[in-house]
Amino acid sequence: FVTYAMYVIYDNRNSVPSKDEIQTYLLNVITKVQQKGRIGLLYYILGLAFCESIGITTGPIETTGGFVFGLQNGFFANAAGKLSGALTTYFVGRTYLSSKIQSKLKTGQKSRGNESSQDETTSSSKLINLVQKCIIEEPFTTTIILRFSFFPQVVKNLILSVLEPVTWKLFLVATSIQALPYSLLFTVVGHDSARRLTNPGLPRNIFLNGCLLAITLYGIFGTPALVAYWYQEKSKKYA
Repeated sequence: FVTYAMYVIYDNRNSVPSKDEIQTYLLNVITKVQQKGRIGLLYYILGLAFCESIGITTGPIETTGGFVFGLQNGFFANAAGKLSGALTTYFVGRTYLSSKIQSKLKTGQKSRGNESSQDETTSSSKLINLVQKCIIEEPFTTTIILRFSFFPQVVKNLILSVLEPVTWKLFLVATSIQALPYSLLFTVVGHDSARRLTNPGLPRNIFLNGCLLAITLYGIFGTPALVAYWYQEKSKKYA
């Protein structure tokens, strides 16, 4: 938003805009979007769903949702767009791409297996192989682990779409557990930024800063540790 505002103002005036000019422009944009009411909210949800379905990073977009639509409507729009986009990928993968995805997984495992005499198989191949073994006995836990793994969101959605024990209901629950806390945080960040735009004198939000720090550390250290622990335990079981 800020970058776009600077571009528009600079393009019209051929000079670097001031902070007040950027703030004024952003407030005008917010007002126009909010005036569209439910239509604007619907367009946003569809756009976010599209980005999620094709694997575009949605964090900055979800922050914009909180910035423009506020806390309650912003979180609703982010949750609706995020989950509907993930479900779209899931249904497309299961309905139209199932054979291609399964063939790709089997081909990858087979080709890597032939190279095992020279090189160890990659960690991603090992994790997928272990997921396919565990998903039958522990569908919920295994789905959650895969959702918190290091794969891109669209890849996780497509892999889960071809695993038979993962119904769309299980997929929706697991995706909600993994994605919605981040959506809420991004929404709050955007909403807090909008409040500071209209009230620059607001005190620092220590709690929000703490949550951002905690979620960052969890993403860097917590999630890999969780997946690594699960992987180690299940590897011993299926060794």
